Parts: sequence; C-alpha cells; structure tokens
Amino acid sequence: MRVFRVFHVISIVLFVFLGVAFGMDDISLCDQVIKDAGIPIDGISGWPVERIDFKPEATRAQRDQAWQIVRSFDAEAERKKISDEKTAIEQKLSSLGITVEELRKIL
Repeated sequence: MRVFRVFHVISIVLFVFLGVAFGMDDISLCDQVIKDAGIPIDGISGWPVERIDFKPEATRAQRDQAWQIVRSFDAEAERKKISDEKTAIEQKLSSLGITVEELRKIL
C-alpha cells in the first residue's frame, strides 16, 4: 500500500511540476497546448501566431489541427483549466495526507 501511495504521489508531482504552467505568457501557453495535443512541433513564433515550426514527422492532419488550436486558442480559458487542475491536485494530495508545502520541501 505504501509503495502505491508513493508512486501515486510521484505521478501527481510530475503532473504539477512538469505539466502545469501557471507563469507562462500567451505564446508559451499556446505552444504547450499544441505539444500536449501530441503534435510534433519545435515551437511557434509571433503573437498572434505567425508561424508554427513543425517537425518533419508532422502529418498534414496534425498541421491542420495545430492551426485550428491557434485559431481557437483562449489563454484565459486555458489558465482557468490549469487553475482547476491545480485545485484538484491539491485536493488529491490532501486526501493522501500530504500538503503542497511538504511536497515542495521534498522536491
């Protein structure tokens, strides 16, 4: 049981510290949303976005999907989603008897 708990906490930590980007500017956040969709890109440039640098393996469908993400991107909605995810993670940690402060000390 303890091993499972430790594994579960580690997976939450990785999500919090690697997957949640509260301090990102709009372009960085949009870039991350495209990458999180599994679209192989090196990055984006310009704001509003003028160029997406795709990796060679990006398919036509992935390229179209990336541009659709850019056209419909709402930075405030993304930040709200991140805030909601952060709250859910904090609640999960609390249910495991771990505070965010304790977790930060460990890391």
